[in-house]
Amino acid sequence: MNADGTEPPGVLIGRGRTADVFALDDGTVLRRYRDGQNAEPELAVLGHLTGQGFPVPLVHSANGGDLVMERLHGPTMLGALVAGEVDLETAMSVLADLHRSLRGVRPPPDARAAAGHGLIHLDLHPDNVIMEPGRGPVLIDWNNVEVGPGDLDVATTALIMAEVAVNPDGADTVGALHDELARAVGLFLAAAGGDPLTHLDEAVRRRVGNVTLSEDERRAVVRAGDLVAELAR
Repeated sequence: MNADGTEPPGVLIGRGRTADVFALDDGTVLRRYRDGQNAEPELAVLGHLTGQGFPVPLVHSANGGDLVMERLHGPTMLGALVAGEVDLETAMSVLADLHRSLRGVRPPPDARAAAGHGLIHLDLHPDNVIMEPGRGPVLIDWNNVEVGPGDLDVATTALIMAEVAVNPDGADTVGALHDELARAVGLFLAAAGGDPLTHLDEAVRRRVGNVTLSEDERRAVVRAGDLVAELAR
């Protein structure tokens, strides 16, 4: 039972910084934003991406802060890395391929996109990629999506991974993989190409302003930015 006395909509199977995920049945989940933010724009974006063949979960409906979508059963890329089911080179190549594929998606018709800009995810990291059996990588958690430069998206991915690499407590969540994360960032940057350094300061500014991060995490963002800059040169 919830704190307000209501019954939960299903079995809680995931809890992120902004939303909870409940299993409704074997093939469907409910993603519920805890702050009640409107999920309907996300529904529209995911429908647009599905129509262009980009690998995202199929979405059934949105109502207020609730998003009902396909349930995926594969491990996250992060889980597969920690378990030794995929190697770093392959994983970082997949991340880079997702960025390239996203750049090839036309922005929605109502989006005002500057030349060279398109949809950017801004939270594209190994824990948001589901390695779905028989289907391949599926990118989830589109809460931060906007229209912008692809190199900002690449810089943000590198920064998020580097934040864990510079955190001494990172081994608590990723185990022995922690010692390989700096190399992973370098592999990703080499595979992704482009000029992410041009947008690294903006990526750092946005991450530091993320209200879901603790003060320690914000300090780690600055150190992570230095690591990304060093690896990108």
